Parts: sequence; structure tokens; C-alpha cells
Amino acid sequence: MAEVISKASEDCLHRVGVATGNCSLEVINCKQARSYRGVAGVYIFFDESGVYYIGETNDIARRVGAL
Repeated sequence: MAEVISKASEDCLHRVGVATGNCSLEVINCKQARSYRGVAGVYIFFDESGVYYIGETNDIARRVGAL
């Protein structure tokens, strides 16, 4: 699963023009997203079967409804 997450992250970052060397990858659940209020980033929704959705936001906590 880690390979799927890494590949999806790299693909998304490439599409939005962000070098992967300028980023950090963290795997969190929606409850943990509360600590990312006001933090911009790329997010990926997935489960064991694969990636559902990739997006970007200027506030991860707000986007995933963790406020």
C-alpha cells in the first residue's frame, strides 16, 4: 500500500508543478487532520483496493471536515 500512496502522491504533485523534494509525506486519518488546520497540501483518499481521489487544498482540516 505504501507504494500506491507514494506513486499517487508523486503523480499529483507533478501535475500541480510541485517538486517532490520540497514535500513531506504523512499518512493520517481524518481525526488527526484537525492538527493540520490552515495547512496547505495534497490529499489522497484510498483504501486497500486503491486510490479513490486526489486533491489539493489550502486547509487540509477544513477540506476533510475535521474542524
